[in-house]
Amino acid sequence: MAHGRKDSFCKVKTQRDLVSLTATPLKRQIYENVGPIERNGYMSVEPDKWGVIYNPKAGTRKVQKRWKEIKAYMDSKGVSYDYVQSEGFGSVERLAGILANNGYRTIVVVGGDGALNDAINGIMLSNAEDKENIAIGIIPNGIGNDFAKYWEMSSEYKEAVDCIINNRRRKIDVGTCYYYDGQKHMTRYFLNAINIGLGARIVKITDQCKRFWG
Repeated sequence: MAHGRKDSFCKVKTQRDLVSLTATPLKRQIYENVGPIERNGYMSVEPDKWGVIYNPKAGTRKVQKRWKEIKAYMDSKGVSYDYVQSEGFGSVERLAGILANNGYRTIVVVGGDGALNDAINGIMLSNAEDKENIAIGIIPNGIGNDFAKYWEMSSEYKEAVDCIINNRRRKIDVGTCYYYDGQKHMTRYFLNAINIGLGARIVKITDQCKRFWG
């Protein structure tokens, strides 16, 4: 299990969740946004095709420039993938759910801990019947990459892409947090850690400061 903490606010249950899956060279289709996927409602997806979520607002301006290099490297390796670009806060969760519902069984997050957290919630809250067969690939590209560091994943994007291509899998637990927001009962999922109260506030302020100063 990743280094999450179980306390009185959370109940942790085991879900079979992977961090990477192999891919084979197939014809690549690129979606600049989620429009085509949403309009079709359901897509027939090749088993080895990746659904890539790129978060352009993750990290500093310097980090954002890496996306073109990451994309070029995946192309050079013959990776079959579709990609969608998140529009802002909360959209990564929605996009991950759409990809899961449309049959993608390898969902790759290009971003940091925030994008990864949104993606796991999108998958777990989706209507996909076989969530245990969905693999999550991570290409660190954000401000906070604690999850990737804990699992000793390289911050070098080429090594991260190769890790997914080479079928480097790990089975991990997904934590579940049930809480009441003052109006209704809520359920959220997490992978490596959960902060409540002051700790969560400090993390939020720190994240905002890093984004402002670049």
